[in-house]
Amino acid sequence: MDVRLIKNETKVFNRFFRKTILNAVFKTAILLLVFNSTYSIVHGQAPGIQTEKRISSSMAGEGNPWEVLTEDLEKVLVALHKGSTVSEIASACEIEEDKLICQLESLVKANILIYKNNRYFPDILVATEEETGTVYNRAGLSADKISKTVQSNWNIIRTAYDKLNVSQTYSLNEQGFMLVGSRILDTGVLRSLANSEELLLPAPVRPTPSFPNSKYYLWIEENSPDKFGFGQKDIELKFDNWYAVNFGSDNESRLKLEEKAVEFIESGEYENPEHFAQLIGAPFLNKEDSGLWENLVMEISNKCLEELLKEKNEIRELYSSLMTSQYSQNTFDDFYCWYYHYVYPLAIKDLIENKYFQMPENKHTTMILYNEQGNGVHFE
Repeated sequence: MDVRLIKNETKVFNRFFRKTILNAVFKTAILLLVFNSTYSIVHGQAPGIQTEKRISSSMAGEGNPWEVLTEDLEKVLVALHKGSTVSEIASACEIEEDKLICQLESLVKANILIYKNNRYFPDILVATEEETGTVYNRAGLSADKISKTVQSNWNIIRTAYDKLNVSQTYSLNEQGFMLVGSRILDTGVLRSLANSEELLLPAPVRPTPSFPNSKYYLWIEENSPDKFGFGQKDIELKFDNWYAVNFGSDNESRLKLEEKAVEFIESGEYENPEHFAQLIGAPFLNKEDSGLWENLVMEISNKCLEELLKEKNEIRELYSSLMTSQYSQNTFDDFYCWYYHYVYPLAIKDLIENKYFQMPENKHTTMILYNEQGNGVHFE
């Protein structure tokens, strides 16, 4: 998934961060792979939206849905999902119904909302608190399967790691969070899923005024129980196909490191990727080793895919139990992308608990590496 929101030469690829830090950190260019925002709301009195809920909205793919999908409209989508009518929502929000419909039509044009049988319905995945809890619990079963797949192939992983130059300086215990957690369980398996198209079809077209060719998955959930939220942010260096990859949890330490990386890139004061790694104090994977590890990523990711495909019918039954499946024919892929973003952090947590590798001290880690495919899953 390759998102281009470019203002000048520096390119930053991101897999998970909050809306509130967007402008403060990445001043030059933002390419989003997974973008998440969380906020608390108190609904009005329209049916289905009477209580305080914590709403999280996330996207994966290319574009910027928040150009048209405001926080208020996210609340409206939740209300529509729960069965409220436009009249009820307009009354609860003390807004003229015609003005609300005008805003809703902008979401219809973006393929975020549909109008059928004289009603508006979300055309993205929306999940209630109860549904979110059910899906999160089921994700633990998938996480257990792919964690066991990684564990059963650990000798292969260790042998491949020992062939890398970086193994002379760092142990697999230190670098497993990045090379296994990020490269295999996050981007690797997602790429395998996208290539197989059995559980995850290419993201749908969802145009907005500034991004008419946008393609992305989008989901909204109530009171997410996810406590991990690991994600990847990739900064493209001035040398072709070289990236500074940062993976883990969002925190102040991570933001400072990313700001430092962007400043070095903008200054151009580095001679080559290895020099850049030295400047920011990150491990370096040379071109040959990057290719060797990418081959391993593909091998192990496809084995994880085999396990995920075995539960395809169960996952489709789970989707069919959600309210979204009753009114939209287009949200299974949003659902599965959301589902897998619960799965892989739980698998990483399990591997850490079983002592296969350690959690970095600041809950994030960075590596400089070469990747001709680009980082993430690309949709043509």
